Amino acid sequence: MLVYELISKKALEDHVDLAHNITIEKDTHNFNTLEDFKLWKETIEKQTTSLYVKNTGSKSDKTGGTIAYFYCHRNGYYNTAGDKKRNMKMAGSNKINGNCPSKMKVYEDIESKVTVEFTKTHVGHG
Repeated sequence: MLVYELISKKALEDHVDLAHNITIEKDTHNFNTLEDFKLWKETIEKQTTSLYVKNTGSKSDKTGGTIAYFYCHRNGYYNTAGDKKRNMKMAGSNKINGNCPSKMKVYEDIESKVTVEFTKTHVGHG
C-alpha cells in the first residue's frame, strides 16, 4: 500500500477506495449518555482488537456541544526519540507506519446525548 505521511482523512479514504478498491464503511450511532457510548466503544475495541484514542482534546461547537475524535491506535508512524533508557518491547511498536482510516467522531450535545460517526474500515493491519 502506498504510504503518505501528511494526508487528510478524506484524501486517505478516497485513495483507499480508488487505488485499493476497498470500500470505506461508515455508520452513525446515537446514545442517550456518554456512558452508553463508552460501553459501545469498549465492545467495538474488543471485536476489532484495536483501541480508539484521542490525540487532541475535545472542541466546543457554537451550539454548546463538544466534538471529540478517536483514532485507531495502530494509525501512524513509529519514531524513535532521543536516548531512550528503555528498550523496545519484544513485539515492537503497534504503529503500522501508515494511515488507518478507522475513527470515531463523537458529538455530545448540551443535553448529554451522543452521536457517533464511526468509520469502521481498518486498513494496513488485521
